[in-house]
Amino acid sequence: MKVFEFHSGEKYYAYSGDTEQKAKNQLFEEIGEMEIDKVKEIPESKWDEKIINSWEDNDFEKEPEKLSIRESIVGDYPQMVYTNDFSTF
Repeated sequence: MKVFEFHSGEKYYAYSGDTEQKAKNQLFEEIGEMEIDKVKEIPESKWDEKIINSWEDNDFEKEPEKLSIRESIVGDYPQMVYTNDFSTF
């Protein structure tokens, strides 16, 4: 499994996947197709350093749980890991 950060303008979306293409396909399926300006692979050696805020049921009124990239990946299928685009929730 790998993690890729896709940038589109000011927004970014990190997705996991076996390949960049599988991660990108999942992004487009969930969010919709968009122009990708830059793609950055997050090395697995950095997965425990990056801390992500995760809200149960996307309830932003509650305190977020703090997770590493590694902790946030569930299973071995392509999935969103983090984003700065909260309009998608």
